[in-house]
Amino acid sequence: MQQFRFNYKTLEDFTADLERFKLELPVSEDLSLLKAPVTVGGKKIPNRLGIQPMEGCDALADGSPGELTFRRYLRFARGGSGLIWFEATAASEAGRGKPTQLYLHEGNVDSFAKLVDQTRQAGLEASGEVPYLVLQLTHAGRYGDARARAGTGSAGRGRSAKTSDHRRRTPSP
Repeated sequence: MQQFRFNYKTLEDFTADLERFKLELPVSEDLSLLKAPVTVGGKKIPNRLGIQPMEGCDALADGSPGELTFRRYLRFARGGSGLIWFEATAASEAGRGKPTQLYLHEGNVDSFAKLVDQTRQAGLEASGEVPYLVLQLTHAGRYGDARARAGTGSAGRGRSAKTSDHRRRTPSP
């Protein structure tokens, strides 16, 4: 199957390809629906524009949000998004997939609180609404921090690399 880049400059270019490929997809120039609030689970989201979680891999060594993390989320808020879904944030040190992944713990709660406060304020100043914020907590599982797999990190204390690395085990029949 031939692949095509999604690189349209105009709505007409896009609709021409829809016709060419015989695809039925409703298209409208009226984007006002995106500005309408929506309620999800009893919570009001100020509009239907959302930012999906995308790892920036720019956390500080202790897992705190770094300068680039702040810049990214403040830009999302200033852009008027009603929903901002913060990227994968490790719930434990051993759960970090890489050393530059965000990691929330007691020692850096204040940094995360500052990021949340500034993101809310930036959204309020830009659009008059506070964006709805979601944090994606995660654990990298067996692909987590290599120190834990090798038994040198706090979570992997007492284990050998062979027994803690699930990829080396043969599954039971």
